[in-house]
Amino acid sequence: MPVASPLCHFASCSRCRPVVVGITTPATTDALRNIVPPTHLSSTNQAPSDGEAAELWLNMKEVGARLANMDAEMLRLNLLDDIPSRLQLESLVDQRHDLCATILQNCGTLCLLRRFPAEVMLMIFSCAAPSLENGDYSIPSFSNRSPWNLSRVCSRWRSLSLSLSSLWANIIVQCQISDGPENLAKRYKIAPVALAAQVTRSNRRPLTISLRDPTVTMLRVLNQIPSELAELHEFSMTGWVDSRCHRRELFTFLETAAKLVNFRLSHTNRYPLPLPFEQMRLTRLRIYEDNYPTDLPEFGRNLVQLTLDESLRANSAWSSHLTFPILRALKTHGTGCLAFMSAPVLEDLYINGPRGEASGIQSLMSRSDPDCPLRGFGLGLPFNAEITIAILNCMPGLRELRLRPETQDVPVILAHLTIPTDPPGDYRLLMPELQLLWFCQPSAFLGEKSERMSLVEFGESRHGHKDCSTVEVCILDELCAFARNLVTEDVRETEVDEDLQASRGVQLRWASERDSFRMYKRYLESRFYH
Repeated sequence: MPVASPLCHFASCSRCRPVVVGITTPATTDALRNIVPPTHLSSTNQAPSDGEAAELWLNMKEVGARLANMDAEMLRLNLLDDIPSRLQLESLVDQRHDLCATILQNCGTLCLLRRFPAEVMLMIFSCAAPSLENGDYSIPSFSNRSPWNLSRVCSRWRSLSLSLSSLWANIIVQCQISDGPENLAKRYKIAPVALAAQVTRSNRRPLTISLRDPTVTMLRVLNQIPSELAELHEFSMTGWVDSRCHRRELFTFLETAAKLVNFRLSHTNRYPLPLPFEQMRLTRLRIYEDNYPTDLPEFGRNLVQLTLDESLRANSAWSSHLTFPILRALKTHGTGCLAFMSAPVLEDLYINGPRGEASGIQSLMSRSDPDCPLRGFGLGLPFNAEITIAILNCMPGLRELRLRPETQDVPVILAHLTIPTDPPGDYRLLMPELQLLWFCQPSAFLGEKSERMSLVEFGESRHGHKDCSTVEVCILDELCAFARNLVTEDVRETEVDEDLQASRGVQLRWASERDSFRMYKRYLESRFYH
């Protein structure tokens, strides 16, 4: 019988009661006493020494030889039809079971996972940490509990997990009304102790806390441990802040979090939120509601990233314009709010909402600093070609453009960006620094030939031009228009015609990565957070 390869098996540790790499020790008989692993290896996750490992491998070979002889004897006895042979066969079956258990125990002891250096284990643990980078707040519950699960495996894993402060710095609490009042009450009862322990183990690293709590009860839990929230940098909350009591709990919590710089609030409604933003240093704000704080102008002067997931409407308490002096990234649901906003150093603007007019964007661009031109622009929904061209005309310094046009509008837009062969005397080169052109419309280039030829003409006109950069065109396949840092691949030859393949001025790429939100957040953090 071949010897089993070292696999990872788990059983309870007799000393610290967690899980260890091994299996339950088989009944130790005289025949097995010399081939079972020693106790200090079978009851812990300690790695065997070189001498012990060599001895265990010899034991494995010995057990394999015993099993081969035993199988042959069992086959012989199975052919005999007498009572003594049957009794002897039953005894051999029991012995064979013990030998197989011994093989598994030796495999667990020889598992390479036991030999991993602490640095490698810490790297693996860091990958298991709960994360909200991908923007999906419906993540599996086991990911939320991974710090606690890793700390319960064995004493070595516990000491390693406790030493990795980043493992404990992301706290995610998800509660559902469907959990039932009894389960929620039990969870809330132990939550202060668990949260305080996790915050302590984060070792004063910048904290991220996400609450998905329809009852907003977890806010009360957090307010019970105010001293533990001094390092909170990022807070996300999903719940109904629709009563005076709920708003008071949120107000108290935000007053405690003096270092909060990133705030995300969703599913609040009914009333504007009077929050203590004047006491805070928020640099990033994201709100999922149409009742924005009445003191938006006051704290807006510190923001570098703003996401408005509903159309912002002018408030009578505000002045004629909302000024964001250092805002560098803006994502909004519509264009109407841009008419009364001012962001002179804005670098990235993305509109992901209903079709609108160009006037709002043109008004915003007219108030921008000429020395700080807009570098990135995107439209998440199709605008007609006329409006799109009017918008692009007021953005001469773009380096990255993301569009989701209708198929029939693609040639019109590309023709506007194409440099004419014999330009007139008053011709002004549009977007000379353009480097990336993203289309969220794969069918536009895989269907009619006219769309592909318009792309060829656009690329050829800019290729080798003394005042232009080479443009890379990337097609986003079923992706968010605002995906960032995607791993792209060459378009397959069967998908485009020979003209597009042979074009010198078109570097056509295909992006099919679906983990776009995580990349987008990482990009923003690297660019604006520090």
